[in-house]
Amino acid sequence: MYSKPRIGISFGGYGAESGITQAGGEAVHIGYGTSLAELARLAQSLDGLLLSGGADVSPARYSERVNGASGLNRERDAVEFALLELVLPRQIPIFGICRGHQLLNVALGGTLIQDIPSQFGRELSHYGNHQVMVESGSLFHKITRLSTVRTNSIHHQAVKKVGAGLRVIGNTEDGIVEISQSLDPEKWWALTCQFHPEMMLETAWCRKLFSAFVTAAKTSRIIAA
Repeated sequence: MYSKPRIGISFGGYGAESGITQAGGEAVHIGYGTSLAELARLAQSLDGLLLSGGADVSPARYSERVNGASGLNRERDAVEFALLELVLPRQIPIFGICRGHQLLNVALGGTLIQDIPSQFGRELSHYGNHQVMVESGSLFHKITRLSTVRTNSIHHQAVKKVGAGLRVIGNTEDGIVEISQSLDPEKWWALTCQFHPEMMLETAWCRKLFSAFVTAAKTSRIIAA
């Protein structure tokens, strides 16, 4: 038995590693070249999974043609979607950040706005610091005790159709989805955010997100044992 909860981190996420280790977890990096056999082995050893930020998810994954999506990486998509297929049945805790927020949504049958400026016909305030309204009583609200947060999002895509098993709990003033959670965190702990808390670890509420995630992973391991 591992002494610390093992948290898989997909493709880099080195700022996220700091958040995980500070919260008492062991970071396990998963990247290019990981075979299906190795993914299967890793999936059984993980107590939690952090889906990190990065380039756009291929629109083919949600049955659309490219219409504003950019920087596509089929190899990364293949590894992360295969990994999710392996861990979702186990219902280990999942924390999605930026691309990870969008990735989990797509993996659960959701879709994305491929490019906010061109599809909405105007520049929306999703670059740099902006405010996000948080649903009272939601998982995020219970963790942070905040009804609004200032975030650091840098993105041109966003959740459109919400994936099965998820619900939106945080939006910007113009309605862009910024935070989602699982329908019942008591049964399956999942939290995703469009912004980057791993880049704001000097902020108490961001550290609380990582602490809550690692605690959930530890609890999940004890229950599984």
